[in-house]
Amino acid sequence: MKAQKSIEVTCLSSEAAWTLFQKEVGEETLKSHPHIPRLAKIVAEECKGLPLALITLGRAMAGEKDPSNWDKVIQDLSKFPAEISDGECGKKRNKILVYNDVSRLKEAQEIPNLKAAEKMSLWDENVKKFPKTLVTINTNVLSRVEESLLDELESLNGISEICITICTTRSFNKLKSSHKLQRCISQFELDKCGDMISLELLPSFLKRMKHLRWLCISDCNELKDIKIEGEGEGTQRDATLQNYNAARGNYFRALHGVYIHHCSKLLNITWLVCAPYLEELTIEDCESIEQVICYGVEEKLDIFSRLKYLKLNNLPRLKSIYHHPLPFSSLEIIKVYDCKSLRSLPFDSNTSNNNLKKIKGETSWWNQLEWNDETIKHSFTPYFQIHEAEAYLTDSEESETDGIDEMQEDSTSN
Repeated sequence: MKAQKSIEVTCLSSEAAWTLFQKEVGEETLKSHPHIPRLAKIVAEECKGLPLALITLGRAMAGEKDPSNWDKVIQDLSKFPAEISDGECGKKRNKILVYNDVSRLKEAQEIPNLKAAEKMSLWDENVKKFPKTLVTINTNVLSRVEESLLDELESLNGISEICITICTTRSFNKLKSSHKLQRCISQFELDKCGDMISLELLPSFLKRMKHLRWLCISDCNELKDIKIEGEGEGTQRDATLQNYNAARGNYFRALHGVYIHHCSKLLNITWLVCAPYLEELTIEDCESIEQVICYGVEEKLDIFSRLKYLKLNNLPRLKSIYHHPLPFSSLEIIKVYDCKSLRSLPFDSNTSNNNLKKIKGETSWWNQLEWNDETIKHSFTPYFQIHEAEAYLTDSEESETDGIDEMQEDSTSN
């Protein structure tokens, strides 16, 4: 990006945003597959009317004719959704400033803008220290930065919200010592922490992270487990389960989205039983996971009651989501791709399909699922849809077959 100026964001209407996005993507791409227009509209909506986002994403998706790649982009966007609401667009009292060159903050003409700003987004990868202009002004800051700026972030006055990426165990330990930053974090990403084997979360840390809404853990190839620490008696397993049961309802009350990608040694994410308000869960490319929730075999837990979206992708060893059937009273969409060992879903006659819109996956996976009762299978079969890539291949094969048949007919008639 070459822009060096701060901008006051003016959001486009949904109609104008869709028009702009279509222009950038191009008619050829939009007409290349019947599913792409619908997926493109979802991507455009995720841009929240922001022209720069619409243009950038539109150009990036121009020429992308595989629906599965569009679907992946939608999920990537949902990891850290835009913090722009309708009330924040076009109103000076809620001005949002975007800087990709933090040195601009040193300039005198920027001070009036800073004083009027409610939120700022800082995207300068080379910044090592915030200028005094920013430190001395009492403003709310939305900032997604790397770990090198932890001390600088803590020095900001009036900070109320942070989106942050951590890349080393040392940096995470440093973050755990900052009570101020923990209370401000709304979006947290643990990315490429190659030296982290175990992520241990203390109750005091979790209590301060009460505003955490979105959590992403990606490319942590040595990470084996995520544990909520606490006092317990008995075996390690019993103590851990006791910790989870004690923690349920006390932590992660604001956590709505969890996204875990490319953690090849991670064994499970049982700690999710402590996230009662979770709405979106995506687990992808985690080769060692055999169970999503591996405790509670003897005890039925009321989990995932608020979950609306579940995606499981490329989990070759996954055998179980949970050992007992779940009500899933809010569930709308399930996507299961490349999970060949997953032979059953935690469904029974009490599992709700009132809000369910679709279950997406490969036909071969769906056909091999095992059901305790055929009536349960019949009640959920109408919601099954084949994966976009499989549908695309099927359509292509049918088109090729139709073309061959037409050629044979022409040859016969001649």
